[in-house]
Amino acid sequence: MLTFLQKLEMIESENPPEKAVQLILDLVNEHPQDSDIQFQAAICCDRLGFESKAVPLYEKAIQLGLPEHQLKIAYTNLGSSLRVLGRYREALKCFETGLQHFPDFRPLTIFKAMTLYNLQESSQAVQMLLQQLIETTSRKDILYYEKALRYYSDHLDAVKS
Repeated sequence: MLTFLQKLEMIESENPPEKAVQLILDLVNEHPQDSDIQFQAAICCDRLGFESKAVPLYEKAIQLGLPEHQLKIAYTNLGSSLRVLGRYREALKCFETGLQHFPDFRPLTIFKAMTLYNLQESSQAVQMLLQQLIETTSRKDILYYEKALRYYSDHLDAVKS
């Protein structure tokens, strides 16, 4: 007997994207209260490039309740899909909600920074990305400039005369 995830993978690999998405949505409709099925189906729709189909599935999975390891991915993927669809304010709210639950999950911060860029908040976006770079790099050539990068992340527009 195939698991739901195996069924999804088989549908994805054996069908053109449009047909695969329809078959996935048919399967989801058979299990409307299963958060894991909603979540896995959302990922498949997302991966196939059907972000608009993935959004309501992520939302329902979150609403139904997911374990932490899936919930942080659901917030990240939902926000990313909203961003790709040009729904920047909704994406930002999603990333902020995710960061309230998972403040150390770096992908949420990185995608939030990209969304801030889309919202014309470039200084804040660059600041966030610089902080992520400093906190995660092990490259000595970048860490050599750590003090300066930390300063400039908060003073991007600073000019000395």
